[in-house]
Formats: sequence, C-alpha cells, structure tokens
Amino acid sequence: MYRPWLLALLVSLTMITAVALPFASGPSPRSDGSSGGVGTQQGRTLPVPNTMPPVNALSAIVTIREPYIVVDTKAPDTERAMASTTKMMTALLTIERTELSPLDPDFLSINTTVTASAAAAGVGGSTMGLATNDEIRLDDLLRGLMLPSGNDAAIAIAEEISGPGEGANGGAFSVLMDDRAVELGLTHTDFANPHGRDAPGHFSSASDLSILADFALQDDLFAEIVRTGQYPTTTWEWWNGTSKDTTLCMTNRLIAGRCGSQADVYPGANGVKTGTTSNAGESLVFHSERQGKSVLGVVLNSGPWGSGLRYVDAPIMLDYGFGAISSECTAAADAIISFTPGPGVGAGFDDPANALGDPDAGPGGLDESVALGDGGSLILRFVDNGLVDHTGPDIIVYEDAGVPERVEVEASVDGIAWVSLGVGEGTAGYDLDGSGLATAHYVRLTDQGDGLTGAPSAGFDVDAVRANNWKCPPVAAAGIDETLECTGFDGADVILDGSGSFDPDTAATDATPPGAVEAIDQYEWFEDFGLVTETLLGTDAVLAETLPLGTHGITLRVTDPWGLTGIDTLQVEVVDTTPPDLTVTPHPPSLWPPNHKYVEVTFDVVVVDVCDSAPTFRLIAVASDEPDDGRGDGHTFNDIADAELGTPDTSILLRTERSGREDGRTYTIVYEASDASGNTVEESVTVIVFHDRGPP
Repeated sequence: MYRPWLLALLVSLTMITAVALPFASGPSPRSDGSSGGVGTQQGRTLPVPNTMPPVNALSAIVTIREPYIVVDTKAPDTERAMASTTKMMTALLTIERTELSPLDPDFLSINTTVTASAAAAGVGGSTMGLATNDEIRLDDLLRGLMLPSGNDAAIAIAEEISGPGEGANGGAFSVLMDDRAVELGLTHTDFANPHGRDAPGHFSSASDLSILADFALQDDLFAEIVRTGQYPTTTWEWWNGTSKDTTLCMTNRLIAGRCGSQADVYPGANGVKTGTTSNAGESLVFHSERQGKSVLGVVLNSGPWGSGLRYVDAPIMLDYGFGAISSECTAAADAIISFTPGPGVGAGFDDPANALGDPDAGPGGLDESVALGDGGSLILRFVDNGLVDHTGPDIIVYEDAGVPERVEVEASVDGIAWVSLGVGEGTAGYDLDGSGLATAHYVRLTDQGDGLTGAPSAGFDVDAVRANNWKCPPVAAAGIDETLECTGFDGADVILDGSGSFDPDTAATDATPPGAVEAIDQYEWFEDFGLVTETLLGTDAVLAETLPLGTHGITLRVTDPWGLTGIDTLQVEVVDTTPPDLTVTPHPPSLWPPNHKYVEVTFDVVVVDVCDSAPTFRLIAVASDEPDDGRGDGHTFNDIADAELGTPDTSILLRTERSGREDGRTYTIVYEASDASGNTVEESVTVIVFHDRGPP
C-alpha cells in the first residue's frame, strides 16, 4: 500500500532545503483537495522590475533555480488545463518508488517488467506505440512517458502501481497524484488521470508546474530522462515474443540531439515537458543551464495546436531569465602580487626558470604566478618604487605544464598594461589558441634587459585584476519609457538608444585596453518581440525610427561574442493631442436685397491636421439672431432650410430678410472638425443681411 507520509518524509530528509524555499510564502492547500481562488505567488521574487517582454501564453512564469527565485510572471495562479505536463507528476511518483528501500512495501524496481493492458494500448492521443500484452522494463517505459509523451506509458505505469484499471480518469493513481501535490504545496492543481488528456477536474497553474518541475529536476534520473533527445529502447518485447527495436524521440524542440530538425534548439536546454490538447493549447515546461546558472519556465496555452508559439515564448523567457541574473556576474577582487627578482633574471625569454617569480630562479625567487582560468583578463599595473625602470616588460603565459607563450606588452605612461586571454576572435588582446577558450593560464614576467638585470635585488608590485571569465550575459539597456507627440502623418520620430548596454565581462577597473569596446557583437531592435507580429526595426546601437500613433512595445536584444544574449523592453507611446486647423469661408458672405427669398449659401471648409491625413468635419449649428417670424420679415417661417446638422453639409438655404428698424440680421454657422485621435475644434462664420441697402 502506498504511504504518502513515508515517501514525503524520506524525500524531505534529503531535500528539505529545496522544498522549503519555494513554498515558504505560499498559501496552505485546501484540505478537501479542491481548487481555491488565486493565491499568493510562491517562492522568492527577484528584486528587479517586472519587465518580462510580451508572450503569447495565457499564463507564464520564469524562475531562477538554486535557489528558487521568481523573476516574473503572467497570470501564474490561474487554473488551466495542463495536458501532458501532467506526466511530470506521473514520472516523479514512479521514480520516487524506485529510490525507496527494497524492504519498503512501496518499493518498485526500475528493472520491473511491465505488461501493457488493453486499456493502455487503446488510450489514444500521443503514444509510444504499446500493444496489448507488450512487455517492457519500467526504465524504458519512463522514457516512453517523457520523450514521445506516451499516454499508453502513463496508463501502464499507473496500473503497475495502483492495479488494473487505475489509470483511468478518477482512479486510485490520480488520488496518489493529488496526495503528492498537497505534500509539495501545489495549491492550484488537481489530477484526474496520469496522462493529461482533457478531463473535468484536471488542471494546474503555471506557478504550481514550476514548483513541481523544480522539485523533480533535483532527482538525477528524472533530470537525465527529460534532457535526452532520443533513446533507443532495449527491453521492449512485443506481445508475440519478438523484440521491438525502436527509437523514442523527444517532443520538446528546444532539446538538442532529438529526432528531426534542430531549428528550435536553445543553448543549454535540458527539459522538461511538452503538453498539447484542445483545452490546454500548446503548453511547455522548459529548463536551461548556462554559465553555471539554471532558468526554469512554464507557458500554458501559448496558442492553438500546431501554432508553434510555445517555441517563440520559451526562448524569450529563458533569455529574460538569464539576463536577470547578469547582475551576479561581477569581476573578481584585486589580487596584489609582489614579485621579487632572483639571480638570473633577464637571462632569456624562453626559459621558464628565468621568469620573474619562478621557484627555480634561485634562492631569491618566489612563486607568485597568477592562475586565471577560462577566458579571463588581466590588468597589470607596474608600481614604480623608484629603484628600477619598469617600462616594457614581457608577459610570459604558461598553460599548465605546456610550452610558454610570449606576449609583449608595453606599459603605458602611468604604468598600466593590459593582457586579455581567450577573449575570442576580433577582440583586442591575447588569445592563446585562437579558439576563444583557454584553461589554467599562469602569468609571469621577464625583463626586457632595460633595468631589472642591473638591479636584481629590486622588487616591484603588480596588481592583477581578473575579469569574470567572459561568460556573463550582456545587459541590454533600451532606455526609459517615452510618450511622444505626433509630428506627421507617419507618427513621431524616436531615437532608440541602446548605447548604455554593456557586457559585465568587459568591465575594467583601472584601464581600458587598447582598441577595446563594449563586448556586444550585435544589437537588434524589435517591435512586438516574440509575438506573431514581431518586426525587426534595425541593428544599430542607436536607431532612428518613425513610429505611428499608438503604444509600441520595443525590445532590444544584445548578443556578446560568446553568443549570450540580454534583452530589455521599453514602451513608446505616440500620441496626438493637437486638434486640426479648421477654416470656413461662406459664399456669399452677405445677402441682399431683403426680398424674403431663399439664397443658397455654400461653404468652403478646409481641415488640416498634422497627424491625420483625412480629418473629418460636420455642420453642428445654424442660428439667426432674429426671430423666425419677427418684425419686418414678411411673416415668413423656416428662415433656415436644408441644413443637415451632424453631416459634412456645405450648402444651406437662408432667407434674405431682416428687421426694418434694427441693425440687420446675422446668421451664425458652426462647423466642427475631428481627427483620428478624437481631437476636435469648432469654427464659426457669419452671413449678414444688412439693415440698409447694402454693406456700409
């Protein structure tokens, strides 16, 4: 019988730190196992602004592992169908049983042979190809579960653990899955089956799946399985007794070495699980390890089946996660190294015994070599003690016990020299073998014969500043959000300035190496980065761009010589707050004689707008300053006719009459103009019927 409390105890004894951290701030699970409302985000949050670029997924989370830190999220606790990401729990439960003591009644040998039932063979959906009565070892069955996402493997495993028929919806194995979810603190998860096909009451959240994956990846067997691109089965026996020789292919396109195209492979990707159903859409739990750091992400419903948008979202989130930890890449502390020359100093450049600081240099020699490691940098400051001339020493580089390589470095006026090791092609400095990669360098100095030989007892100091191995991601700096006023029909001109971007690996504390620039090989500016509407705007550090009216998500991606990337996003809003220019000219501007007849008056209406090439106008009012049936108007009515208010009417009828004893009549006509941004302006004009026989 399965005893969840025992398994939880065994796991917690060895992994208590990893389990406690993600769930310390999380809500308590519901005691009845049902779903609750939106809970508190579990885990710690990285102290950086939430600036994750837009992704297609309805829910998403990106975290750093070891320790588990949440970088950014999108609807992380919303409960959604999770499809075959379910199989992470199925695999975890199974593997945990193989790691119990053989004396425990729940122990399950990884070498157990499992016989596929008719239910397993007929489950449908994605399968590894089991037929009824096929026999396969549990080890291979787990790989059939996680690589080709075999629903048949899920049923076979569930029935092996919980008995015949228990892989179905609502079976005993699902209860075990729910129990384990409670133990792990998953508060927005409920399992109805072991494979993830859509079913009532079968759901999870991005945050819960992230926690589950983080925990499962701590198991060596689980981690080994989910990073495998393809696997030839070795123990599969068909129902008729013949061996089945087949290769199980990974469905996760981020994993290198899988069957088929490698187009979507992401550097360092090593997990975790795909999932696709009509309700779940395209979902993915993904993981990558680079530069000694791990980034884990989850996307739920990135798009419909076959859209491929999860493989657009995942690299964006991984880049974002690695970029968020770039602040941890800092240069090593200064190392103060004192070299005391011994006998024989300056006797030659090619003999290691004559190098300054070499232990074989004689009684006065000291071993003060500086170990650099892979692709490091060294700044040498020659401190003048007034005893010897320190200009122009040579730097001798040794690689372990290999042949020394000579690098000539001429100190600058202030005594600073620079040497770079393994920085890659095209970078100023010294590259040991041209590969951009170097190991275990040791740096010693020899004399060029310009002073040290004549004063063998004199000493000098060297400050060695080692950069951080050239493996930190660059930091993109796209600038701050902007709101710009539209200046033309095309929008507004904006200067996108990424010149503040930098690579921590190039930071120098004392000097700038000759010819050195920030180690960023490529700048790329995108609009709608990662979305189906993604557009590459340009590839310069500073880019002049014209953006139309509206809000624009602009992302800068920078790449360093190692191929590492950093991204930063800003929002540029182009607004139009200026109303159009409106001029209205009546024809004729006055009426005569006052014979009570209608006269057609037309209006030239001109609307000009800076940002809208097609602004609109409408007639909104026509009024007279005299009554419609006043003194002297011949008892007529409807002095204003054919005026279609609310339309771009430019022709109306006005009666030619006025009061005989007053100053005359003034008709006032009002037009309104509007642009596409909703800015409006009104313009009034008058048509006059003079009191006397004509204009004064």
